[in-house]
Amino acid sequence: MRHMEKIIKWEHSRTCPACNRSYYLKGPERTRTFYDIFFGHHSLKIRLVKYVFKTSTCRKCGKHFGIPDRFQPNYKYGWNLIAYFIYQIVGLCIPQRTVVQNFNRLFGFELNRSTLSNMKTRAADYYKETKQQILERIVHGNLVHADETRANIKGKSAFVWILTSFHEVYYFLSESREGETAQKILADFKGVLVSDFFTAYDSINCPQQRCLTQMSI
Repeated sequence: MRHMEKIIKWEHSRTCPACNRSYYLKGPERTRTFYDIFFGHHSLKIRLVKYVFKTSTCRKCGKHFGIPDRFQPNYKYGWNLIAYFIYQIVGLCIPQRTVVQNFNRLFGFELNRSTLSNMKTRAADYYKETKQQILERIVHGNLVHADETRANIKGKSAFVWILTSFHEVYYFLSESREGETAQKILADFKGVLVSDFFTAYDSINCPQQRCLTQMSI
């Protein structure tokens, strides 16, 4: 076990996240300890970090608060390390097995693929709300480019669908190429839809016949 190398005191919130009141009782300090990465100008350093949180209880609604949701489970690895991992497999397209080998060799860990799969799950859960917000902005915008492509998920055929407004991109996975998938997601879309010749997009209602289904993207 490495010695504690950094202690971070988390800034305490003075308002209740449930009712937005600032009338609260102070509670005990709580800590979470992680292995995490610190990014320098020209370096990456692994540190054993202890986060210290001041907790409180709202006198109005009884909500206990002070520890952000992403720190609630007492996991072993911190969010910078998870972000670095996600960047490598998504941004750099490095196979997950190779990332595991690199982490173990460079940082002296003994990670396995299931540990990194759990990291992906944590990241997906944390950014679920952000993903939904991106979709809502695309659907309520004026322009959407849509397409879909076949994917192989552990030997099983599936389809990845892509929606983009040129500013943001939304991906989702389905087991088939059934048109209901896109039609349901784009049910409230009222702008210009640009797609290829796939007939599933023809039934999406766009005002004044502005769907450009014959344009290839």
